[in-house]
Amino acid sequence: MLELELYTPPDIATRAVTALGAIDLDPASDLSGRSLIPAAAVLTREDDGLAHPWPGRVWIYPPQGRQTAAWVAKLLHEYHSKRTSAAIFYAPVDARAPWWQHLAAEATVCFPPGAHRAVCEDGSNLPRSRMSSVLAYLGPEPERFTTAMSDLGVVLRRSI
Repeated sequence: MLELELYTPPDIATRAVTALGAIDLDPASDLSGRSLIPAAAVLTREDDGLAHPWPGRVWIYPPQGRQTAAWVAKLLHEYHSKRTSAAIFYAPVDARAPWWQHLAAEATVCFPPGAHRAVCEDGSNLPRSRMSSVLAYLGPEPERFTTAMSDLGVVLRRSI
């Protein structure tokens, strides 16, 4: 089955930069020039972002499908090892998924209303999805994430 290349919607890309201050790495990028994530470094499918360290402030919009759990596991590993200082993970979410349970236990999250949004290679919007979206933040400044995302959707902060 042919995988569809999906890109971050412009309004979410802008909010991610605001929330993180800057983006040091996008480990799930492509080099087509369509990505709106202004990361200092990118890793593409050919680079295999899961096989490299993720230093600094990281944006992750992983390939959709069965690999999502591996991307969450990598994010949590990099964050706990302190290589990743802050990160935002954007994906469609099914609250029953084990990967979501692991991420939600540690993150501040934003739930934009409606169906998951993405931009396709040709610039069109992703056909209507049945899934909702989540933006999950790990890092030392949950207030900054909350401010950047609060007009996008409901933000829930992890209680300590």
